[in-house]
Amino acid sequence: MPNIELADVLRTYGLDVRAARTKIVRHVDPKYRLDNLGEHMHVYESVQSRPVFQGCQYVVSCLGEERMRSRLLWVKRVVGEDTPPRAWPPGFPHPDMQIGGRCYRLERCKGFEMLEGRVIVDWGESTRSWHQWLGAEGKPVIEILPSGFVRSFPGYDDVLLTHTELRAIVANPDGNRVWHDRLSNVSAIYLIAHAPSRRLYIGSASGAGGLMHRWSAYAKNGHGGNKLLRAILAERDDAPHEFAYSILRVLPQATSRDELLAIERVFKRKLGDRAFDLNAN
Repeated sequence: MPNIELADVLRTYGLDVRAARTKIVRHVDPKYRLDNLGEHMHVYESVQSRPVFQGCQYVVSCLGEERMRSRLLWVKRVVGEDTPPRAWPPGFPHPDMQIGGRCYRLERCKGFEMLEGRVIVDWGESTRSWHQWLGAEGKPVIEILPSGFVRSFPGYDDVLLTHTELRAIVANPDGNRVWHDRLSNVSAIYLIAHAPSRRLYIGSASGAGGLMHRWSAYAKNGHGGNKLLRAILAERDDAPHEFAYSILRVLPQATSRDELLAIERVFKRKLGDRAFDLNAN
C-alpha cells in the first residue's frame, strides 16, 4: 500500500492532530497479556502512575503486537481526572497488577468505529516510549485489516481467546476466515477456564462444523448448555468476560465419538479435581 500517515487517516475521520493536543499510546506489558482484558482495557488505560495525559486533549490508543506493530484500539477525549480506584473491578483478569495513583476520565469518541481494531501502525524504534505526542507525521500505517478482524490465527497450540474475541470471530466470518477454516475442520478437546474461581471445564467437539460449531454456542450464550456455567453467568452481566477458551488437542474430524470421549477423560485425570468443577451438563 502507498505510504499513509496515521495523522492523515485520523483527519479524514474528524481529528486534526495539528489543531488538537493529541497523544498516541502503545499498551504493552511483558508480565501480563493485555489482549485478554476485553472491556477492562478501558479502566486499565484510565489508571496511570504518572500524569501522562496532563495537558492532553485526545488519546489515540494502540495495543502493542509483535515487533513494532501497533493496532489502533480507539480514540478518546480527555475529560478530566477522578479519584483512582483502590482495587480493580470484579472479573479483572490480572487482579495482582499494580494500580497507579492517577485516574483520568477518558470519553470514547464516536466516528472512528471503522478504524478500531483494523489500522496497524509502525511504532518505530522508540518502543520504550509508550506514550508520545502525535504530530502530522511519524506513525506510518502499514496495514488495514478486514472489517471485523480480531487477530491472526496463531496455530492450534497457541489458541487462547477471551469471550469478547470468540464472539467477534464467530460474528465476523469474512474478517476471520482463517479461524473459521481451521476450527471448522477439526474435532478437538478444549478447555474453558473461569479466571476468578480458577475452575475449569473440559469439553469435546466433533461432527459437522467441528470445534467452530461447538464454540459458536458459547459465543452466543456463554454456557453452551452447561448448568454450572449458566449459574455463573446468572450472577453478573459481565461474567462472560471472565472466561478464556483454549485447545488441549486437535483430532481428525473422522475421529469417533467414543474415542474422543476417552481422550477427554484422560485430560480430566491429568488436570485433577479442578477439571471436574464445571463439568455438569
